[in-house]
Amino acid sequence: MAAPPRALAFRFTGRASEYFRVWIVGIALSVLTLGVYSAWAKVRTQQYLYRHTWLEGTSFEYLAVPRDLLAGRALLAAVLVAVFLLEVFYSAAAAAAALVYIAAEPWVIVRSVGFRARNSAFRNVRFGFWASLGDAYRVFLRGYLNLLITCGVAYPWFRRRRTEFVLSGLRYGGVRANWFEDGDSFAGVYFRTMLMALPWLVWLVASGRIEWRGPAAIALKVISSALIVVPYVYLRAELANLMYGGVVLGEHRLLSKQRFWPLLGIYLTNTLAVLGSAGLAIPWAKMRLTRYVIESLELSARGSLEVAAGSDASGRYAYGDAAADLGGIDIGIG
Repeated sequence: MAAPPRALAFRFTGRASEYFRVWIVGIALSVLTLGVYSAWAKVRTQQYLYRHTWLEGTSFEYLAVPRDLLAGRALLAAVLVAVFLLEVFYSAAAAAAALVYIAAEPWVIVRSVGFRARNSAFRNVRFGFWASLGDAYRVFLRGYLNLLITCGVAYPWFRRRRTEFVLSGLRYGGVRANWFEDGDSFAGVYFRTMLMALPWLVWLVASGRIEWRGPAAIALKVISSALIVVPYVYLRAELANLMYGGVVLGEHRLLSKQRFWPLLGIYLTNTLAVLGSAGLAIPWAKMRLTRYVIESLELSARGSLEVAAGSDASGRYAYGDAAADLGGIDIGIG
């Protein structure tokens, strides 16, 4: 008879006072070096977050090299500057730039996920990502076409297919991940989010008919932000539960148990703290949110977590990771 699964909780031991030093040094040196140090700042930040994330008595590791990130960022920044200049001096180039951005997104995601996975490790075994660019373009171009035909209605199914592509390509050593979740679950989450956003839309339409000035204009912005944060937090929590909760790695299954009300409380208090401290509370806010997200995860494990190391070349290049940073691309995994 097979052994019953063990519920293994994730723990996060990061502290705001420690992270504040990492954060403030990264900002100061990035400014002084005109952004050059930002690659080192990101690596130091990721290393801090990883080594304070624990599972069954072992912390995770982040193994990226800053100079690889810097090279990727330099190249991508040059491309973005060139595109910006083209848009400024040649208005017709704006549409072409948008098409280039869309066409590049599958490449960026494959490279970005591969780089991040390859440079993540647990118990001296690296993660990896095996997926072809051909598969990525089939998923994304088909998704774009469906979005165009349905005027955006098919977005939940596109989001589900994109998530499946990314998460099913992950590896831990020689063990391949699988991901299972039905598209209707995604559609239900987006439909409920849309219903929750209706008060915000009604408020925007109603307030647009009134000329707001002075304190009233400030109050308008506060109310609008408060109304939109509710559906945003709900969407974030539910998508995280669907995405992480569908991951199966060998005989182990990941579970995510984020809840709307606790997460909403964290967002609201974090926002007030950051605004009230002129930004100095950002490290404290990040630690609170990171702790909640990580400690909402649980691994339903069958047997040992030890696996054989695998081989993967998908993470050699940091260009995709830099592009995701600079372009703000949502890779759809949380």
